[in-house]
Amino acid sequence: MKTIFTNVIALLLVLLCFNGLSQVQKWENSSAFPGTARSEAISFTINNVAYVGLGSNSSQKFTDFYKFDPVTEQWTQIASFPGEARSGAIAFTASGKGYVGTGMSTSSTRLKDFYEYDPTSNTWAPIAEFPGSARNLASSFSINNIGYVGLGKSANDEESDFYKFNPASGTWSAIAGLGADNKRLQAKGFSVAGKGYITGGTEVDEVNYTTTTFSDVQSYDPITNTWSEEVFADSKLSGLNDASLFVDDNNLVYLLGKSYSFSTSSYTAKSVKYDPSDNSVTTFTPAFASAGRSYSVAFFVNNTAYAGLGSSSTSFGGATTYHNDLQKLVTVEPPASPTNFSAYNISKTSARISWTRPSGIDSVVVSISPINNESYVELDMVRYSSYYDVTNLTEGTKYYIKLESLKEGVKSTPLLGSFTTLSDVPIAITDLHADTTNILGFKLTWSRERSSYYDKYYVERAIGEGAFERIDTVDYGYTTEYYDRDIIDKNSDLFRYRIFIYNPDKNTLSESSNIAEVTTEYMAPIAIEPSITVYL
Repeated sequence: MKTIFTNVIALLLVLLCFNGLSQVQKWENSSAFPGTARSEAISFTINNVAYVGLGSNSSQKFTDFYKFDPVTEQWTQIASFPGEARSGAIAFTASGKGYVGTGMSTSSTRLKDFYEYDPTSNTWAPIAEFPGSARNLASSFSINNIGYVGLGKSANDEESDFYKFNPASGTWSAIAGLGADNKRLQAKGFSVAGKGYITGGTEVDEVNYTTTTFSDVQSYDPITNTWSEEVFADSKLSGLNDASLFVDDNNLVYLLGKSYSFSTSSYTAKSVKYDPSDNSVTTFTPAFASAGRSYSVAFFVNNTAYAGLGSSSTSFGGATTYHNDLQKLVTVEPPASPTNFSAYNISKTSARISWTRPSGIDSVVVSISPINNESYVELDMVRYSSYYDVTNLTEGTKYYIKLESLKEGVKSTPLLGSFTTLSDVPIAITDLHADTTNILGFKLTWSRERSSYYDKYYVERAIGEGAFERIDTVDYGYTTEYYDRDIIDKNSDLFRYRIFIYNPDKNTLSESSNIAEVTTEYMAPIAIEPSITVYL
């Protein structure tokens, strides 16, 4: 189904998708693609070997093809594609062979021819033409050695039809299409657990110069020959119009692309993971390529994800760069975390924090939040020192600090700490606790952030449901405990306590602490050692 995201600027927003694994991962360089840098290439895999070819750059389209061996991480050129040079083609694998067809020629003619690649003989052979209209930027997937091809852009309009190819008979036949409301180009196709899927894509209105993006996931069941909507209008999936895609060995789906920020007028990489088992869609880091890529290739072979090629631009309308790199997603050990957090030289508006810095890291990332473990804002990346001055703070406010080691772009488990800026008004106690000690009294305990070393505590008590009365003043500001031993003959089992903090320098009083309650019902008696007197 169409989403509500309709934009006058076509093809700006892109999504990508990646996984949310628990390990720390990063992209690192593998062997560069040996052909000319390009975009809109195609890829397919056979027996854990990836095959990449076709595509275009600003001056030409290509017919060359290469295979990538993940064991040696080396490329080898194979027989060139026998059809016209083209971009925007599609490919699928069935019965141990690769199938490539459709696309846009050098003369901007849309194509419908198809070819079969046999890796055993390193040869291409033509097969029956695609029966639908000639098109580019179509979608494909394979299920049980049957190839499925549909959607895309023909000379007249986007298409919604679909066809299947049976390699055993060498014939095409029509299957159920997505319907007129779901015609699109640039959608990404994949198959998982006996079903085919389509996600994303765009429909361009060339009359009104608008583009409708899709953020759905549609599934195809070959047994019933029906399509079903699995995900409707998830904004994380919007704009998947020029992303690349791979499926890992856990049947999790990853699309890699870019998103556009209107506030900064720039592109950034973004990644999304789709899980067909529960239809969940989540973002994932690390994203592929800092500025994101258009029309890259991605594949999963030998238990490893690879992505590369494609084009990029740092801004809308900016210069386009074509790539021939290949990167792989690897799991890395995170660096050691900082230790020994400390905060000192605390004033109303600033504080110095320090830590013990692990060896071998690039920097320590300092982040701050006024909410415990939420909404941290990065302050700085400290490269050499083991302290940082936090400024422009609000008086009498508790701040939470997160410190993370950073090495080669990978962050450590965070070290958390906190401090409270000083204030003329003491900060109220929030964790007052009362407990029985023995039959002679109760023990009050608390912790607090200090606003002055000269604060006093006003201890108040209420017996039963009676009014609170001050029972003592504690002059020493470091104290965090108090004993009430005046509890005999009070005509009640219930005692309630609260504490106020007083700053004599500023003549200011805190709010009341929380109220702590305790009863005499379960008080332990004092153990008395028996004594025996013997008279001789």
